[in-house]
Amino acid sequence: MLIASEKFKSKIKNAEFIKTGNLFISTGNEHRINESILFSGEIDYVTVNEQKRKFRGDFSDAVKAVESGNAKKIYDSIEGSFYFIKISSVGISFYTDRYCKKDIFYFSEGNDFLISDTLECFFETGLAGEFVPVSLVAFFTLYGNYPPKKHTLHSGISRLGVNETLTVSGKGLKIIKTENNLHGIKDYNNTNLEEYYELLFSAVKNRSSENGINWIYLSSGWDSTSILTLLKQAYPSEQIRGVIGEMIYSERSGVINKFEVDRAKAFADYYGIKLDVVPLDYTKQDIIASMNTIVPFMKNNLVNSFNTFNFFMLSDFIGRNAGKDDVVFSGEISDGVHNLGFSQYATILDHPDLGFREYADKMSSYLFGPSFLKAVNGNNYEKDIIYNFLKNRYGAAKFGSVLNLSKEKQNTEMLASFFLAPRRIPFYGMENMAMFTEKARNEYLSVFKSEYLNEYGKNLSTENIYSAIIHLYNSFHWQGSTVKVIGKSLGRFGKDIKLPFWDTGIQDFLSQMPESWGRGLDFNSTKFPLKWILKNKTDYPIHLQKGPHSYLYDVNPGFSHLAEVLYGKRLNSYFKNLLQDRKFNLHLTGDYFNQEYLNGITGDYLNGTELGGQKLNDLGSLVLFSLIL
Repeated sequence: MLIASEKFKSKIKNAEFIKTGNLFISTGNEHRINESILFSGEIDYVTVNEQKRKFRGDFSDAVKAVESGNAKKIYDSIEGSFYFIKISSVGISFYTDRYCKKDIFYFSEGNDFLISDTLECFFETGLAGEFVPVSLVAFFTLYGNYPPKKHTLHSGISRLGVNETLTVSGKGLKIIKTENNLHGIKDYNNTNLEEYYELLFSAVKNRSSENGINWIYLSSGWDSTSILTLLKQAYPSEQIRGVIGEMIYSERSGVINKFEVDRAKAFADYYGIKLDVVPLDYTKQDIIASMNTIVPFMKNNLVNSFNTFNFFMLSDFIGRNAGKDDVVFSGEISDGVHNLGFSQYATILDHPDLGFREYADKMSSYLFGPSFLKAVNGNNYEKDIIYNFLKNRYGAAKFGSVLNLSKEKQNTEMLASFFLAPRRIPFYGMENMAMFTEKARNEYLSVFKSEYLNEYGKNLSTENIYSAIIHLYNSFHWQGSTVKVIGKSLGRFGKDIKLPFWDTGIQDFLSQMPESWGRGLDFNSTKFPLKWILKNKTDYPIHLQKGPHSYLYDVNPGFSHLAEVLYGKRLNSYFKNLLQDRKFNLHLTGDYFNQEYLNGITGDYLNGTELGGQKLNDLGSLVLFSLIL
């Protein structure tokens, strides 16, 4: 999709435009509903008079919502991953789903503009300016190597944000924001467990294919297997098919997710479904050629992650084998919305007992819950035993203090610790990132607090902290490379990813879920309502959820996926050649980046030194950055 003023339209080659007033439109995958409304994406269901209706191709209810020009009405009545373009005599308006799952990029200069759903045209026209320093700091800091939702890596180019509507007229481009209301925590009981079951089953059923195959990116965890068991309640085994990647990142380690693959096979056998195991083999002869074909896609779609290579290979398999009525599910989003991302037994890896490691995850989520926020606002959090236990595991790392700051500033710092810091523990200091200058750290925090966090800091409380975090996830990790690529890679085959845990009903329910339901120091499990319904409402083989979770680091805490990629024989020389000329120094300039540090870890890598810890993470990000230059 391209929409341009005449000035920029003339710079774009190989695109056919239709003139509408002073605007020029070039459509791609958009569906024209009527003379004034275009649609792109997928609708899962519509809600009319509080009743959910599975979408079956009738746009009449959606058209009413779009024609109203009321973004909130669209959010409340249409569920899916989409955008609408409404064309009128005075201009064009973009309306998205509630969480703005589709990307809309835009450039504006006076009354001239260019809008697209990819970055390709901005590179073609030369409108993609220099790299934005604070976006680069985000790229090198945040897991998934991404800038937050409204930003891109390049100056002049923005992304439409959550709860935003974009309107274009002869007077230029305008962004209209719809207010978001936070939910308060409720005192849930057993009735709410039944409610959760109905919500999740509905979220799965309304996204499923009644006539085709329901594919699942199957792992060994609770999330994808919960979708599997709910699909099995609705469909025969023949209409369900799993796919999993078998990760071979280096010759020295072989298959690194054998635990995951073996358990996925056991689940597939239990439910009698077909499971396809796709090799994600980084040791194969043509891996470098394959990567080189994928890099432009990464760059054009802002999905700069090693994960992108995996999902390209997985989606290629599905693209070759899926029919037009088939859909593809993933359990993504579940970790964040249930337990704030702390549910992979990963808070503490260096202990053999999985029960203790699960409780350690609960300790981490406790530190971003109402009880700890109360201690922060009461200026006695530094005495908290759990905080000090986890903080001390970081050794000499520097932590800030928010003692005696205003409540608003304390709240904002809590949110910054969660969304902007390189480690998710309250008040972990950005100064622990050796690659940045003080100027870079200060500007990064200042810009993104102002753009995303400050408005929440004003009203954050022990009653709405979960709602605030879950809503902000939609501008951070859930819009990052590791999540975004799942759907974007399938988009090459006319499909999108189905994410039941990104359903509005599930999101609202879990925004109000109390701390005692597995998020705090209680004895309920992580993902408490999900595990409860699996045990009590479905035919779920709980006995299969035993032993190591997924990867080699479950039994060897020192094992690193990233190290296998960077130091594996096949890719090692390729990445070394990529870094050899240190071209990154032209963009990671000394006023924002510690070039001595960057050149130091590069030199170590080129000399064959195997790095670990933060240096390894920084090296991985440097390789990714060099790939997209």
